[in-house]
Amino acid sequence: MKELLKFKINRKKKKPNFVRSDANRYKRFKSWRKPRGMHNKLRRRVRGHVHVPKIGYGSPVLVRFLRKDGLIPLLINNINGLKNIDHTKNSVIIGKIGLKNKLEIIKKCIESKFVVVNIKNPDKYLEEQKKLIEEKKKLKAEKKTKKEKSKEALEKKAKEKEEKKEEPETKKKSTEELIKEDMKKSLPGDKK
Repeated sequence: MKELLKFKINRKKKKPNFVRSDANRYKRFKSWRKPRGMHNKLRRRVRGHVHVPKIGYGSPVLVRFLRKDGLIPLLINNINGLKNIDHTKNSVIIGKIGLKNKLEIIKKCIESKFVVVNIKNPDKYLEEQKKLIEEKKKLKAEKKTKKEKSKEALEKKAKEKEEKKEEPETKKKSTEELIKEDMKKSLPGDKK
């Protein structure tokens, strides 16, 4: 098995990057497409042109989907996925999930000695994320206290305004009294 892995690794080093025809002309031609044109030089495998994928570039069947360390990578989206696999044969790729579940899966992987493919140093990652979570909690608490203080200040201002409004209203006369006073006033053209 180790010999086959070494053979696979050496073969992959020599494997060329398969480029679609006319990839040098257009930026949009990135992924490989099989050449189908009647006069296409890649399809006809003319000497001096880019290489085309063939069976010969493939790796041996026994080690086809293994990593360099000989482990089969498995995609895992929850903790239940770790129950049925063996840490001596499989490595773990953590899927797109929330941070809370991700941290739980990483802890479980560290306990059961799994290799996590898409995180270089799981211990360090755990510590960093815990620090970030604590900082977020502190910020949230600070924001909450600021909101409460601003609410209290607004309430005080509103009360003060109400008190100021109430004081002049008692001094004001009713509308009927104002009308009577207005009627008593003499107009400039009136005779006495």
